[in-house]
Amino acid sequence: MSAELDYTHGPWGAGVSATRAFAQHRKPDNDTPTTAYYSLDTNATYRFKTSDCTNVKNETCSFKSAMLACHK
Repeated sequence: MSAELDYTHGPWGAGVSATRAFAQHRKPDNDTPTTAYYSLDTNATYRFKTSDCTNVKNETCSFKSAMLACHK
């Protein structure tokens, strides 16, 4: 189960997500059970235009989570 919240203002963006993983007790005989856990993740982004984005549609590019992604 998870929830995510994102916010953008101009070229800047930020987000937070929380995940709840439940304990796993049903398992094969040669495996161990998994305990429950929570995960909290945050991110910050900056969107910029560049001529280095190799796409046909002249899209805007941005770095997001250490990846280069192109957006319309």
